[in-house]
Amino acid sequence: MKKYSLELHQRRIVRVLGIAQVLNGVGVAGTVAAGSLLVASITKSEGLSGLAQTTSVLGAAVMALPLARLTQNGGRRLALTVGYSVGVIGAILAIFGGAQGILFFMLLGAFMVGAASASGYQARFAAIDLATPENRSKNLSFVVWGSTIGAVTGPNLMEPSGKFAEIFGLPKLVGPYFIAATTLFFAVVVIQLFLKPDPYLTANKSEDGQSQKKRETTRAALAHIREYPVALFAIASVAIGHLAMVSI
Repeated sequence: MKKYSLELHQRRIVRVLGIAQVLNGVGVAGTVAAGSLLVASITKSEGLSGLAQTTSVLGAAVMALPLARLTQNGGRRLALTVGYSVGVIGAILAIFGGAQGILFFMLLGAFMVGAASASGYQARFAAIDLATPENRSKNLSFVVWGSTIGAVTGPNLMEPSGKFAEIFGLPKLVGPYFIAATTLFFAVVVIQLFLKPDPYLTANKSEDGQSQKKRETTRAALAHIREYPVALFAIASVAIGHLAMVSI
């Protein structure tokens, strides 16, 4: 792909990812508070309300490696589509569990919505697959801002989405999961229709069309982390930061 054409394609990719991140952020963010309140409502125990957030974070962690493997095998478009689609199914399960008062399905749904969070994190890497050193930080920040806009908007839709759920005779607290199912579905549509050619596959293709990037194993990645203490420090910092954030 010629340099000028590559630059135009990269701009388009970043816009597409930004839109998908707004949709993802709106959907996932609204379920955080609603999920905790819904668990408390089902179990009649405020002490168990943190289970929703815990399972959602676990879902994001568990799905991270499979989505990375999907990216290696089929590109960003495939991985993001799978992650957002799992989130749609999870939102539907959470609606069912919340409506029927079945904790298992509610938590399973929250776990699967976590997959959408993992896709959101991966979208940030997709933004720099074709970026140059000069615009890499700008492209990344644009996509991060997309998720921030969604994260701010999502919780503010709890009240109207709750009223929408009540129209169908459902608990108000499942309303945000209606939002999640809808916005994540549209995120899938956006990625499927517009994230092409795939940025990861394009970045790792040689001129003859063959893949030129060696596929690394998880064991090799762990060995690399052990070899470079700075990498281990960075991972520990992120883990501690997330621990504090989730606890609050």
